[in-house]
Amino acid sequence: MKAYLPKLFCILILLIGIKLSVYAQFNFTVQKIDMPKPFSHAFIKNVTRDDQGFIYFTTNQGIWRFDGTDVEPFNLPDANLPQGTLMFSLFSYQNNIFFSYKSDKSLVYCYDRVKLKLYSCRLTNFSSYAINPFTHQMILFSAQGDGFYLDKEHLLKRVYDLKTYKGWNKKIGAEKYLFDKKGRFYIFYRTNVAIVENKMLRLGKGDSVLVNGRYEDRPRYDKKSSYINGGFYTSKYLVALYAKGFVIYDKNTLNKIYDYQDEEKDGNTFVRAFPVRDSIVVVYKGKPGGLQLAPAPGVFKVYTDICPYSELKQVWDDNLTGGYIANTDGHLYLLSPGNALSADTALRNSVVKFFLGKSIRGIYSSNGQFYIGTYPLLYVFNKQGSQQNSFIAYTILPFDNHNLMIGIEGGPGFATMDTQNQLVNMLPYSGKGNLNVTKLYKYNNGFIAGMRSSLFKVNKNADGQWQYTPWVSDVRTGVIRDIAYINNHWWVAGEGGLFRLEGTRFKKILIDVQNDLPIYAMLPVKDGILLATSGKGIIKINTEGKKLQEIKFNNGLAGDFVYSLLKVDNLLFAGTNGGVSVFDMGLNMQALPYPDDDQFADLYTQEFNHSAIFYDAASRQVIMGGLQGLVFLDVDYYKSLRGSKSDRVILSYVKKGSNGGLLPQINLFAGSEDQITVMPNQNLVSLKFAGSFKQKDMLFRIKEISDEWRKSKLSDEISLYSLPPGDYTLQARFASNTDPKYWLIKTIIVRPSFYQTWIFKGMFVIIALLIVYQIWLSRVKKIKREMELRTSIASDLHDEIGSTLTRISLSSELMYVKQKPDEGIIQHISNDSKNAIASISDIIWSVDARNDNKEDLISRMQEHMHNMLEGVGEVKFEMVGLEKTGTLPQIIRQNIYLIFKEAINNIVRHNYKPCVWVSLNNQSSGMVISIKNTIDAKPRSAYGGQGLKNMQMRANRIKASLNITNTEQYFLVTIKTRRW
Repeated sequence: MKAYLPKLFCILILLIGIKLSVYAQFNFTVQKIDMPKPFSHAFIKNVTRDDQGFIYFTTNQGIWRFDGTDVEPFNLPDANLPQGTLMFSLFSYQNNIFFSYKSDKSLVYCYDRVKLKLYSCRLTNFSSYAINPFTHQMILFSAQGDGFYLDKEHLLKRVYDLKTYKGWNKKIGAEKYLFDKKGRFYIFYRTNVAIVENKMLRLGKGDSVLVNGRYEDRPRYDKKSSYINGGFYTSKYLVALYAKGFVIYDKNTLNKIYDYQDEEKDGNTFVRAFPVRDSIVVVYKGKPGGLQLAPAPGVFKVYTDICPYSELKQVWDDNLTGGYIANTDGHLYLLSPGNALSADTALRNSVVKFFLGKSIRGIYSSNGQFYIGTYPLLYVFNKQGSQQNSFIAYTILPFDNHNLMIGIEGGPGFATMDTQNQLVNMLPYSGKGNLNVTKLYKYNNGFIAGMRSSLFKVNKNADGQWQYTPWVSDVRTGVIRDIAYINNHWWVAGEGGLFRLEGTRFKKILIDVQNDLPIYAMLPVKDGILLATSGKGIIKINTEGKKLQEIKFNNGLAGDFVYSLLKVDNLLFAGTNGGVSVFDMGLNMQALPYPDDDQFADLYTQEFNHSAIFYDAASRQVIMGGLQGLVFLDVDYYKSLRGSKSDRVILSYVKKGSNGGLLPQINLFAGSEDQITVMPNQNLVSLKFAGSFKQKDMLFRIKEISDEWRKSKLSDEISLYSLPPGDYTLQARFASNTDPKYWLIKTIIVRPSFYQTWIFKGMFVIIALLIVYQIWLSRVKKIKREMELRTSIASDLHDEIGSTLTRISLSSELMYVKQKPDEGIIQHISNDSKNAIASISDIIWSVDARNDNKEDLISRMQEHMHNMLEGVGEVKFEMVGLEKTGTLPQIIRQNIYLIFKEAINNIVRHNYKPCVWVSLNNQSSGMVISIKNTIDAKPRSAYGGQGLKNMQMRANRIKASLNITNTEQYFLVTIKTRRW
């Protein structure tokens, strides 16, 4: 027995070492979430994440929201909120954000980001919250065992009164409540745990715990660290988290099985424990010479230095899709559980860094050695360093366990390399010029090689030496890019298109009636052939050349110029001019996102080269090369993304502003609304999107403007300037989401300004029609006035001239009858002729537009008055308010003058030597013209007849008032009209 003890001890040590190495390999992908200033040095406290992936955190300045690239204040303009106080708690569930302040911990606020309303509820001694995944309820608990949920109106509804349950201890307050996925209810006390069953509490029993591999009693003495600040469960265990340690309970017996307290005096070493894949992972800050926490086999695993500089303060266990959120004083981190680290991770990173900036031609990897052909050197890279050879290795394939066949661009065209001693042997070439081998295809015991317009056979001769001979030539192929043996035929893809070898001649395969579509790669699949084309994306055809499917940029392809194709585990890897693309062929070519690799993120979007693609089956990695270097794509990583629809574009916020100096309005919860409404004064609308941390770019379009997808950085705002009024459909997606049901679709409604509405346009048309009508009416009135003027002139000619000419005619006939001159008749004819001439002069003056002014009218009135009243009594002509010159309409000038003339004529006709006073008084209230005379009447003479009626008619024409006063002493004519 003693002889076996050393062997058993060695086996035990070996098993423990293997176990510890397994735990040591447990890996996390740690992504530092860089936030813009001023958060690079902010003191971050509470952290939570909602169901859309937005991260909320608190600082001394309040609550902030982070969408992955941008931070915005979570401002709630409510006068009832406490101002300038520190936050006590922050958590989220479904559409609600919950928070409370240290000034009043019992008052819990709830913001509904769908209804955009703030609610509050008071829960005395609020302790914690718990989510019951079985009933889909979040329940708020007090330390006294009161449990409430919020109904649809955000009112508290009691669901638990644990004080009435059997086994409740009123002296010991509960500190944490927990439901598992089956709805089982657990309560954490300061030093114990209980399960709630049938209105009874079953407490855990026993204090013996597993410490450093053995069970012992270990009571808790540190009261300061004994307050529970979190808890979780696995299928077997319950874990209570304290500030400086944790306790593990058996889930069924509720017994303690492990108790850890951080005993560091100069600072906490313990950070957090949380579940990953039904295991307990412990995170702590390892220090040289400090406390080293040993893993408990079968219970938990230990992970140290999870974050650079070991600065982690807390890991928040709201485990949503994508991992956990951790924080230091000034930064946030996303922790994503990953697979075990492969042994060559450091070497792989060294390879990527070494070839950064180099243009890759050919790739091969085996046993930790990388054979990379660049322009113009071939490198052999391993842990010891690199070795280079001065030729361009365009294509590399193995022909046995330790020898490679290399197709060379230039020189003899072919070389072999021994991978054990890295010796290179150039195959002899007796021809002229250089051979440029662009493709090697392994066939039987040799190779088929492609060059410009030719296929060569490469095999060993009878002496075991490699040789190559021409096989088939056709100038139509151009440079041959790929070779494949499909359905008992050789197929060739090249610059000239796609060809199939039939006998000793190539037959050209027409693809969609396009003769000269360059083809860079072929990939036989179950129901056809995939072709990597130049400018047309990936085309799937059958063996007759009929197009079956087309995959382009809009379908998630990084670029429409495709240079390489590779299929692994039903995943399609494609190298394009716009970057690498990976498709899940089992989901109808569903595009998958880029790996989360901040250090080499730009390499995934470089232009990849033809033939620079290789699958390393040992590490299950696809290695691809482009103009700027190498990338490594983990096949298992992409397999884990199959069928995942979690990577959706979401709307982070909408910013609306104008050209004025006012700050734009930011709506952080626009993503919860069905539509985006833009008011007339908001001519600038900026949209900010968010999504998975793995995504860097997104596609968007506004269908009413363009059907083409536009590419944008996820961190950039998309600004829309002065959209015309109307309804628009915004669509946004990641390149990986080609199914419309996973797109972000929002309706943008741009409200028109008043002058853009149909009401305004209708009013404008009506006003325009009214203006046209008024112009037409004015023209009609003008024509009417002209007709009236013509009628007036005709009437005046008839009245004034007609009667006078009639008298002249009668007087002439009377003289003719008497046959002798009669001085009286001659005198009448003379007078009548003079009157006719005067009347004609007056008519001509009245219609002459050059006389349309006050001065000519007054001058004409004075002239007529002095001519008619010469030799009579006293004559006075006074003017007031007529110092300024001005125009008068023709109709007013004419009718005023004719009324005045008629009045003067009546004075002369009916009086001997009267005194006459004429006054023109232009006041602010209007023009008053008075014509007054004393009565020195002639026999049988009286004022009356047609003269006064004509005066009244003319006054009516110009809308003036005419008053006549006749007394025994004087006769007065008064005309009142508008101010001149």
